[in-house]
Amino acid sequence: MPEKLDEKLDLQQMADLFAFIAAAQAPPREVPGNSPQLVTAAADGSLKLRAADCEIYAPGVTMGGNAYLVWMYEGPNDHVTWSVDVPESGKYEVWIEWSQVDEYADNPIAVEVEGGSSRLTTALPSTGGWGNVRREKFGDLMLESGRRRIILRPDGPTAREVSDLRGLELIPTAK
Repeated sequence: MPEKLDEKLDLQQMADLFAFIAAAQAPPREVPGNSPQLVTAAADGSLKLRAADCEIYAPGVTMGGNAYLVWMYEGPNDHVTWSVDVPESGKYEVWIEWSQVDEYADNPIAVEVEGGSSRLTTALPSTGGWGNVRREKFGDLMLESGRRRIILRPDGPTAREVSDLRGLELIPTAK
């Protein structure tokens, strides 16, 4: 930010500036087989974030047969985002369904709530091959009820292919 800009703008002007910058993000890519939509909760309160339902902000992501993302790493700004309607505030388990070969194992990723402080970092281990899909719990996120955006992004240096990603599932923990 230019020096002393905060001294020249009042709070409303500063808020308007930040809103303008936030809105300036490039639109999501249109990828055959991908149809972004709002994710709503199942009867048990879980949220199934399918690969086909996310917004894609990464030039190296394509869809594999309408069921999974093939994520070729292009740069640190690569990410995919799901719009979700969280039914109830609380802690949610983060389950990831993916496949990975040994050559690209342990790519660091982050799952985060846009504009929030809840963030999970982990690495995706090899599943023994592209045909071996695995589903596993990687940690927890705190979610507030209402409309939220969940972001999945690389979290540091990454091998050429991040993963073949089927999706995430957010499951509310027992109270």
